[in-house]
Amino acid sequence: MRYARTALALIGFVSAIFFPPYVAGFCIVILAACWSSWEAVLLGFFIDMLWLSPHGAFHGLPLFTLGAIILAWLFVPIRMQLLPK
Repeated sequence: MRYARTALALIGFVSAIFFPPYVAGFCIVILAACWSSWEAVLLGFFIDMLWLSPHGAFHGLPLFTLGAIILAWLFVPIRMQLLPK
C-alpha cells in the first residue's frame, strides 16, 4: 500500500504540471480518502502555486489547499470505520 500512496502522489504532482488542475484534484480526493496524507495538502499547495492567477475570479484564494485540508479532515471518521488499520 505504501507504493500505491507514493505512486498516486507522484501521479498527482506530474498531472498538476501537464494536465488541468482538476486531474490532480482527483488524486487529492483519493489520497485524502484512503490515507491520512500530508501529500494531499502539499499537492493542493503545489496546484495553487502553479495555477493560481492574481487576476482570477477568486483573487488569490488557495482553493485546492483549503479543499485538501478540509477533505483530509472530513475523511478521518470514514477511514477509521471502513479501512483496516
